Amino acid sequence: MIKSIHITNFKGFQEFEIAFQRINLLVGGNNSGKTTIFHALQTFFWCLEQTAEASASEVTLKKTQVPEIGAVPYFSTRDLFFNQRQRSGKAPTRINLTLRTDIADPVAFDIYTAFSRNVMIDGHNRKLSRDHFDQIAALKPIFIPGTIGITPKEELYREVAQERLITEGRQNQVLRNLVYRLKSKNEWDDYVAIIRRLFKFEKIDVPFNEKQDEWLTATYAEGESVFDFISAGSGFLQVVNLLSFLFLHTSRVALLDEPDSHMHDDLQKLTFNLLDELSEQRNIQLIIATHSSTLIDAAGLENVLLIDKTASEPIQPKDVDTLVPLLADRGLALPPTKVMNTLKTRKVLFVEGKESDFEDFVLRMGETIDPDFGAKVRGLTVFETGGATKEWAPEAITAFKQLIGVDVMYVYLSDRDFFTDTQVAEREKKIADTGGTMIHLDRRNRESYLLEPRVLARVLKSRWSGKKKNADKDLPTLLTTAGIKDFILTQAQALESETQASLLLFQEQSLRLPHHEKKIATKELLEWFTKEYRDKLAAKEIPWRFLDAKRVLSTLRDKVTKECGLSFSDRDILAAYKKDEISTDVVGVIRATGKMFDVAPAAPKKVAKAS
Repeated sequence: MIKSIHITNFKGFQEFEIAFQRINLLVGGNNSGKTTIFHALQTFFWCLEQTAEASASEVTLKKTQVPEIGAVPYFSTRDLFFNQRQRSGKAPTRINLTLRTDIADPVAFDIYTAFSRNVMIDGHNRKLSRDHFDQIAALKPIFIPGTIGITPKEELYREVAQERLITEGRQNQVLRNLVYRLKSKNEWDDYVAIIRRLFKFEKIDVPFNEKQDEWLTATYAEGESVFDFISAGSGFLQVVNLLSFLFLHTSRVALLDEPDSHMHDDLQKLTFNLLDELSEQRNIQLIIATHSSTLIDAAGLENVLLIDKTASEPIQPKDVDTLVPLLADRGLALPPTKVMNTLKTRKVLFVEGKESDFEDFVLRMGETIDPDFGAKVRGLTVFETGGATKEWAPEAITAFKQLIGVDVMYVYLSDRDFFTDTQVAEREKKIADTGGTMIHLDRRNRESYLLEPRVLARVLKSRWSGKKKNADKDLPTLLTTAGIKDFILTQAQALESETQASLLLFQEQSLRLPHHEKKIATKELLEWFTKEYRDKLAAKEIPWRFLDAKRVLSTLRDKVTKECGLSFSDRDILAAYKKDEISTDVVGVIRATGKMFDVAPAAPKKVAKAS
């Protein structure tokens, strides 16, 4: 197995080392270096072949001069060098590729330009036993490109011609050839059984007669009908392509370039499970470049490597086995895709409740303030925290940052719930001490902002006017600003005793005091409730601070539907907000979220483990 490769001055990497396992998913943005890792491996093994000088008992890797590097495509020799720098002062810049395996000590090659147009490959006269050399050479990866379809007509090619066309990126011209080659192998039945397992086709065949037929035909049967592969879907062709390469080649290492392309989610999951199974059964090390969130989630965090050219090694979550269960116990779900996206952008928003609260609240309000807000925060990773608890945030976020392993910027959005001002200040300070920003809404919960009478009345009036049968009818009082406010006040009055009980229950832990102190603290809480709830109701003001807006909004929806025949969604209300109607606390959330994107991310900086 290939254990690692160290890359110096090669293409986009100045200095980079990547360690491999049996299954490896390389993820990252476009031009992040995934393909360069493939090219580095291919170039190393090409150099191994070019420099090998064999004797009866050993192989010496000599210094060799070649007109070009034949392993990978490039336009000019300088394109192989980091920043296209072929010389460092008077000396030539040296590309270094050092491979570590489970077979022998590391093997290294230097590549540099000669004074002529040729390229020098220096194997440092490294001597390997014939057995070790053959074992290392057997690790030469097979590159499996993504399928690009299939030609309508395909002639029979010799194997050497097939390999040449594949190298030139024209594998769509030889897919039937690959299947035809497999038909003569002992593993044909296993190959067909796997395809039928995924697609339920009744028969796969290549009914070709070399003496009579001009064109190759590869077929599959559905019921009584038989079709050529050109009639199949692109997902089927991709699976055929993958399996054909894996079954035909004996290499113990396979490089797969976006094997998920053209596949729906379910097929991606099935295909990954199949690849994992084949990898274990056939002892094949898989190195997969992908953008697929489905594959990332299927592979799990331990198998995913985030490639970033600005780093010296792949970025990976740390202590996964310990920290993921710990965070799950505290209500933080961690899909692998989200963790890897966090490693990529290092910008996070924690929300209490559901992830959709971001799109249905923060994002929509943000785009009302700034139409470009959505584009600006693209790449933001949103995590659900599972609701408010007094101790969740600092403890769990510290563990989260240890898992991520690099510094992250984050905003924590919390409902106000029944926290006192002192408790809010303490929570926000604890988060600030971890390097983040915590913002509490001014009202008990997010639904309060969906009950704003003036905004909600506009939505309901528009809904009422939009119905032809209401053209000659007066707008019901319930749908007016005054009517909505009266309804909220009535509901708040009915919920007064229940709300007071909820406050005391929420603060139960803080009231675990000696009798005299508990009596004083309870009195202070009740005085606070009177000021923010009872006094507000007496003044005909909505007690937003403690109002159970979830209950009131649900009751209002039922009443509007029953009495007026209208329905409305959260999104309808948020879309009706005007810029000057958005409260300052919500504006603060939007600004804090956008601020994370005002500065380009720095190179990854590792987070030290807590002692």
